Amino acid sequence: MPMRRILLTAALAPVAALSFASGGPALPAHAGSPPSLPLRGQYVEHLPGGDNSPAAYGSAPQPFAGVAVGDLNGNGQQNVVAAFPDGNVVTLNSSLGVVRSQLACTCPVHAAPTLADLDGNGHLQVITTNENGVVNVWNPDGSNYPGWPQTSHPLASNFPKGFFGGVAVGDLFGNGGKELVAGSWDHTVYAWGRNGNILSGFPINTFDTIWDTPALADLDHLGQMDIVIGSDSSGGSTEPYPAGGVIWSFRPNGGRLPFTQLINQTPWASPAVADLSGNKTNTVVEGSGLFYAQPAGHYVNAWNVESGAHWSGTTGDRNFASPAVGHLQGPAGTQDVVETSQDGAVYVWDASGNLLWTRNPGTGSLFGSPVIAPVDGTGNNGVWIGAGNHVIGYDAFGNVVSDTTVPGGIWTNPTVASLDGSTLSVIVTSQGSFTSPAAETSWVVTALNIPGATASMLSPKAKQQWPTFHYDMQRTGNSLGKIGPPPPPPPGAQGYWMTGADGGIFTEGASPYYGSMGGIPLNQPIVGMARTHDGGGYWLVATDGGIFTFGDAAFHGSTGNIRLNQPIVGMAPTPSGNGYWMVASDGGIFTFGDAGFYGSTGNIHLNQPVVGMAPTPSGHGYWLVARDGGIFSFGDAAFHGSTGNIRLNQPIVGMAATPSGNGYWMVASDGGIFTFGDAPFKGSTGNIHLNQPIVGMAASASGQGYWMVASDGGIFTFNVPFLGSVGNLHLARPVVAMASLG
Repeated sequence: MPMRRILLTAALAPVAALSFASGGPALPAHAGSPPSLPLRGQYVEHLPGGDNSPAAYGSAPQPFAGVAVGDLNGNGQQNVVAAFPDGNVVTLNSSLGVVRSQLACTCPVHAAPTLADLDGNGHLQVITTNENGVVNVWNPDGSNYPGWPQTSHPLASNFPKGFFGGVAVGDLFGNGGKELVAGSWDHTVYAWGRNGNILSGFPINTFDTIWDTPALADLDHLGQMDIVIGSDSSGGSTEPYPAGGVIWSFRPNGGRLPFTQLINQTPWASPAVADLSGNKTNTVVEGSGLFYAQPAGHYVNAWNVESGAHWSGTTGDRNFASPAVGHLQGPAGTQDVVETSQDGAVYVWDASGNLLWTRNPGTGSLFGSPVIAPVDGTGNNGVWIGAGNHVIGYDAFGNVVSDTTVPGGIWTNPTVASLDGSTLSVIVTSQGSFTSPAAETSWVVTALNIPGATASMLSPKAKQQWPTFHYDMQRTGNSLGKIGPPPPPPPGAQGYWMTGADGGIFTEGASPYYGSMGGIPLNQPIVGMARTHDGGGYWLVATDGGIFTFGDAAFHGSTGNIRLNQPIVGMAPTPSGNGYWMVASDGGIFTFGDAGFYGSTGNIHLNQPVVGMAPTPSGHGYWLVARDGGIFSFGDAAFHGSTGNIRLNQPIVGMAATPSGNGYWMVASDGGIFTFGDAPFKGSTGNIHLNQPIVGMAASASGQGYWMVASDGGIFTFNVPFLGSVGNLHLARPVVAMASLG
């Protein structure tokens, strides 16, 4: 667990000198000499007393914090909030005149301030972190918001307590509230309620330093906001992952989500989450960092959380800046990825990872994050960057639209906002000179007017823009927002779901993802699943009879708090979806909702335990199947035969009924298929060597084919399409059941 943060100055100083030496190298000539932007206003922050000792700045003297813009008092007047390496947080008016200056600490504030309406009263709170490990939340008048400030709590005395990244604010639980999330150098992810109470399940130990601002995203499609955050990784015996970096994901209750990615560089860039292809799925886009030696980190990664698709865009150096995502080129609804790199270039990729363009303004390493917003009076999206002491606007195709100099070197992102309600400005913080950052005594906030650009041109959600650090002033890092459960699939669509023993869900084909229990501690493992009639949701059942519902699957009761004679082994829904049965290994039946009780074997001595069940089409009966293939029929379920008196090569593990109810299949762990009544035989794996045993089956809607699933997620198809599997993935827990669609 190295103390990486103390190395930041050393890591950045050489490239800083290279970037900004001798007043900064001039930009190469551009055809047509792009115009500079007119000045709207400027504020200069002077270090108190002219103290230019490096100790005044903590570990990193660079002015990394961008500005925040918002109507703090709800009176229609915009404010600019800026934070500086001297610890001051300054509130400015729309002309950049001083409204208030507050000392957060005698240490640097490294992250852009966050603005959020915690009360829902139209007034915005100002939220900052600092290198002393303090999170401040101030009201618009400068008073402390109730319950704040809060401090980090290092897990060990030698862990630094500071925050480098900022605070992301969102409605984690989907109940209209506001929660605050941040990660610290002390290896910990914190989540607080609006009044500073630490949330249940937090803090979370990530085993190494955290530099980035977390992103909030509805990864589970439940209308809640999950947490995506990166941490360093040193490898070795004290950490669970190899040297490099880890991208983690957590639920609002602190439970671990399956999405985890490993990279070979520290993830100091903050993650972005967006819908790259316009299909309402989450793609996590991540830069890299500067700790590990070249060439580690010469990339930007994009991972689709739902499908697992991944692309990596190559850059000429490591990438400290945080990527921006928005629409520049291509079909409407698709988005592009923009990153600035230590090689001095800005890169733009399309949604599939194809490089669209790259430009190098010739000013040295780029530390500040890019943004996507209108760059001129056309209102079309372009790219803004800070490069050396230049604020440069590129159009969607990489042509320079404007190039404006500011007093000193830029280390942070520009922000595009309307300061007067009618026009657009680009606002940036820079050094006051080209001296070494550790010797700097002033910093400057500059607002530049964008000629012809109107306030109506800025609409980040509708126009797919990314106008500031981490997308918005709440620093959510997410342009997609809450997704919620997708609609049921169209009639006739085909697909299937698989569930692991931990409740992790894997979807293939047209089967939507409605959420899972993966990463949440369970009292007992999952053993079965069933889908709703319209395919708009599913139930999971655990061995203790605990029921977990997703999508339009309704909860009708469980046996999770009842002592059972034998464990639950399966479940089946009623035709209406307004109830379900559960069956235990002794054949005991438990009914909920409109599920009728038609009998059980709970009081009968069985030769072998029951392993599954299937309902009749009418819902007025069901079959139970035992491990030896014995069939027990109840209600209007007719007996069509069994293997109870046959010696099997491998035990039966599941069954499925035909659509008519006049037959059924049974499947053994070796994939042997046994058919009865009008169930057709379409093939089996009984004579094939399997990597892992079969654990379940599902029939097609026509009854003319079936799928089988193995415990490693391998899928075997018979007169039905193969739509994918997870047989080549390392699973946290084995697959235990499946359900089909179409």
